[in-house]
Formats: sequence, C-alpha cells, structure tokens
Amino acid sequence: MWAGWNETCYKDPQTGQYCNDVISTFTRVARVELMPKEEMCSYCYKTKLQMMQSSPYSYYNEVFQHNLEVVMKNCDFITNTTIPQDLVLTAPEDEPLCVSGKTYTTKDGDTCTSIALEHSVSSATLYMGNQDLIRDCQQVVVGKVLCIPLSCEHTYVLQEDDTCFSIERANSFPLFDSRIKKIITLRQLNPWINAYCTNLQSTAWAFGRVLCLSHQAGVLTETDVVATSHNPWGTEGSGYSGWQVEPPRNATLAEGTTKSCGKWHTALTDELCTQICVQHKITSSLFMAVNPSLDPADCTASLTPGLTYCTGPLHGWNYTVEA
Repeated sequence: MWAGWNETCYKDPQTGQYCNDVISTFTRVARVELMPKEEMCSYCYKTKLQMMQSSPYSYYNEVFQHNLEVVMKNCDFITNTTIPQDLVLTAPEDEPLCVSGKTYTTKDGDTCTSIALEHSVSSATLYMGNQDLIRDCQQVVVGKVLCIPLSCEHTYVLQEDDTCFSIERANSFPLFDSRIKKIITLRQLNPWINAYCTNLQSTAWAFGRVLCLSHQAGVLTETDVVATSHNPWGTEGSGYSGWQVEPPRNATLAEGTTKSCGKWHTALTDELCTQICVQHKITSSLFMAVNPSLDPADCTASLTPGLTYCTGPLHGWNYTVEA
C-alpha cells in the first residue's frame, strides 16, 4: 500500500503537479526510444521508473527494465535496473516418506508378485504405495527405487479358483486373532477387496497375486510396552508440543537430545525410526534435528534400544540467548 501511494502521489518539484498527471500529457509514442528527450529525461518519468524498480510490490518487469536502461543511457545518470526478487514464497517440497524405512531397486524380470513374495508384503499395497513408479505390475520398469510397505507375517499367493471363503477356510490358523478369539476376514487385511469379494480375481492382473493373512507390522498387544511420556496439549500432527514434560522416570536421554520437549519415546529393540515418527506424528527431519545422535544417513541403525528420544519438541527448542 505504501509503495502504491508513493507511485501515485509524488509531485513534480517545480510545478507542484502530480507526476502521473504530467506523464499523461506526454507525446504518445510506440516505444521509449521515440520519446522527446525533455519528456524522457524529466523528473517525473525518471522518478516513476526508479520508484517502480525499488519496490517488489510494483509491476516492474522486463519491459520497464528496458525503459529504465534506455532512459539512463540517454539522460546521463546511473541507477539500479535489476528486477526485484519476487515476494511469492515457494513452499518447500515435502520429504518423501517411506514408513517401513526399506527400499528396493527393481531389476529385470520383477513383477509386483515376485517383489511382494521376496519382502513378505501384499502386492496390492506395494503397487498402491508406488503407483507413480509401477505402471504395470506384470512388467515393472528396471532401476526404480520402490518403498517397501510394512510387512505381514503371513502371506498367500492367490490361485485361479480361489474365493475369499476358500482362502479363509484353508488358512484359519494364521487368520485367527487371539485377542478377540475369532478369525479375521480376508477383506479386513486386504481392504481393496470389495464387500462381496467379487473383485478378488479380476484385479490380480493390476495388483499382483500376493495377499496378507496377518496385520501389517504385527499387532500391538496389551503386554507390549511402549515407553512414552506424552503431552496431551501438543498440537496434533504438527510435530511440536505446546507444553514441556519431563522425561520418563529413570530414562537415559540420547546424547545431545533437547530437554525442551513435550513428548518422549524410549527406543525398543528392532524399532524403526519411521515407526516412531508415524506414532508420534513428527517429521523425520525434525526428529533427527532434536536428537542429533541419530545419523541422517541411517536413522534406524543409529537408534539405541533403551535410550530415550524427544518426539515432540517445543517451538523454539533450539533458541539460545547470547550472553
């Protein structure tokens, strides 16, 4: 607003007229080179171009830059003619997230089914998590780096005459959930299957033939210990907490971990950094920043079971006051 006011309301110091009114009476020409020199070199015209150049809020572009360069050359003065930097902020791109922390580079002969069998995952989740890289599940392009989904302990390769009922009947043991004392349906573990299981066979060409017969990444039971200290007033999903919380009792903090934190997590054996980040809704970059003992090149390998890490820093956690 201030820049616009300046460009609109500046006056000719000799006549006291508004410069935009003065410029409106200038000789009409096709280009700046044809302007009469007294008009080209007038205070109003030179100042208008200089004011436009000095403000990132003006419409100063390549055309006005050329005009100012011509005026500068013909009117014997020097000024800056560069185009101001655009004020539009470009949002940083989100870091690609692979929840399992495992990747696989495709090779000749790979299919969704073969890759899924090798890594004990559902071929449908493999495809759905890498749709921009996998165009055809029957002929996967060589050299693509795929994110491997979370694995399931039990898998099954779909046969030509299979139905949901026949698979569930033949695999009652792996499908049995001891927590609820009942068999889980195939559709619960493979949610792309429709309500009546009519697309089980028809989608195999698109998704591959490997099904999960158990939950991805296992099941959290009541006896599993998840050592956390949680601040319920944290901002949901932001990665930050709004209230400082002390680490869990008798916890040993990882070296360098900030104490300006509202959520804590004690690492377990065989735990992945991505699992911790997903559980606590914190980005991997922030998680490693507040826990500098973690190696950005291989976060999971640098996790130490038994040590406690910050998973919800306060805003300004790294702010320091100079003495």
